[in-house]
Amino acid sequence: MTRVITWTLVGFGVLFIALLVFLGVAIGVEGAAGWVARFRDAMIVTVGVFQIITSVLTIALLMALLFAIVQINNQIQRTVIPKVEQVTAKVDGILENTRFNLGAGQRNITHRQRNHCLHRRTSCFAIHSGN
Repeated sequence: MTRVITWTLVGFGVLFIALLVFLGVAIGVEGAAGWVARFRDAMIVTVGVFQIITSVLTIALLMALLFAIVQINNQIQRTVIPKVEQVTAKVDGILENTRFNLGAGQRNITHRQRNHCLHRRTSCFAIHSGN
């Protein structure tokens, strides 16, 4: 078992034992007469206490979740976004370089194709027409 599960079970065990002690004291104080009404009142108080505890724990959990989200956002702002901007700048540079070289490359290919046709001394109509 993990440590968290162990301590959770210990906490529930302590709460259960405290509930039993509380009920025993509440029922035993007045004696046997009217124990149903006292039991009902004790249960109402017990449920109220557990509801307050649950509300406080829910608020604490939401605050912890909000803190975690803020910390993750700060970490992303410091590390991930600058790296993405660097990569975007590099890709933009590569695209510009590729566009520039592609235009020069097309001129070179056309020149090579013309030389090929001149060496063969044949018609290269299909090459020059783009088909």
